[in-house]
Amino acid sequence: MESVIKQAQAERLRAFQLQLLVRLRAAHHAAQSCEGRLGMMLGERRCLLDLRQAAVLAPVVSITPVPLSKDWYLGLADMCGSLINVIDLARFCGMASSVCDKRSRIIVLPASLAANSAFLVPRVLGVCSLRDMVLQPEAESAPAIPFGRSYRAGDGLEWTEINFVTIVNDVRFGRAGV
Repeated sequence: MESVIKQAQAERLRAFQLQLLVRLRAAHHAAQSCEGRLGMMLGERRCLLDLRQAAVLAPVVSITPVPLSKDWYLGLADMCGSLINVIDLARFCGMASSVCDKRSRIIVLPASLAANSAFLVPRVLGVCSLRDMVLQPEAESAPAIPFGRSYRAGDGLEWTEINFVTIVNDVRFGRAGV
């Protein structure tokens, strides 16, 4: 009886591993194409991030606040032995401060963008493909920085690009002190 249970557990584990492998390959393929985007929520806004602008996506770790810093600068975190500056992405973009919970993630920027910096994102939705979306005509007014083009998905939901390069080049990014 015990061997039957172990065999069933092993088969479920193999099936789970196979399903995970298929999903990882699909995500890797989407990331390699220029159409792969990371979907996330910033407040009520659905955002898309080019996966090439993210080095690591990790659960939230302990963040040590830094006195006399801007409200969007959350502080320092130890990520794999390196100190990382953590910024509340929603707050930096002029929205309400992010609520940190189990769905929140830290997106570490690649060194080519900003060494030792990361953004706290309140909710990551997964990998999206632009193939499933329609580019919307540009609004007459320019989108708020760092937001770019808008897309409409097949389900009618609107998605807006967010660009970490624009944020890193913003003069506020390097001035976390008050």
